[in-house]
Amino acid sequence: MHESDSNLANVSILEEQLEDSKNTICIQGIKQVLSGLYKIHPTAGPVFFVRDWYFGIENFEKLLEEFETVFFEDREKGEKTSFCLTEEQSLLLLDASEAYLAERYAMGLLNRSEQSRFLLFQKLLKKKFRISYINEVLDFLECEGHLSDLRFSEAWLRQRMRSKKESRTKLYQELLLRSISSQTAKQALDTAFEDVDEEEILRDLIDSYISKGFDRDKIIKKCMYYGFPLKVINTLL
Repeated sequence: MHESDSNLANVSILEEQLEDSKNTICIQGIKQVLSGLYKIHPTAGPVFFVRDWYFGIENFEKLLEEFETVFFEDREKGEKTSFCLTEEQSLLLLDASEAYLAERYAMGLLNRSEQSRFLLFQKLLKKKFRISYINEVLDFLECEGHLSDLRFSEAWLRQRMRSKKESRTKLYQELLLRSISSQTAKQALDTAFEDVDEEEILRDLIDSYISKGFDRDKIIKKCMYYGFPLKVINTLL
């Protein structure tokens, strides 16, 4: 079973246990597996994972201190640790675990291709993750550099410019339609057109239409559709 699927099943079991235990979780172990990521061993049921970011880093540090105090006291007594969280902590821990599921799904998509924040939000929403989790996850991924509207825009422009002959204005409008900010769109376009002559793009477009036998009016209409100004089109025609 995939890690995210396994964690989802474990969280579902945890939710059932919460209903049967007056909304409290008791844990016997907390192990850090990666920076900010922890494996939680409840006293009953399977293990699950949480990221301290979603619990609240300061709150999680406090939780760790409380757990370690109980752990060392129980070890001195020769007893098995059973650290019971408050109802509020239990619900926060459950939320943090579910947010981590959303993160794992998002990272799977990002590992395949660049995503914009808006696009990734829509995909996570389609998977029925809560909006509050989605925003927290996207904030984390942006903070860690895994998610970038600028990188998405640059990648999208490279692919688009290989397949279509469009003006900078047209490409700018297309990025805005994809919920990319004006500033980010302009920055990505500056990079994309750094060594590109927009007039050469138009000239190639006109030549392709001439070779297809299009008349002047049709060529002008199609070139204007791709964002090129009439004055420049007439000059090249």
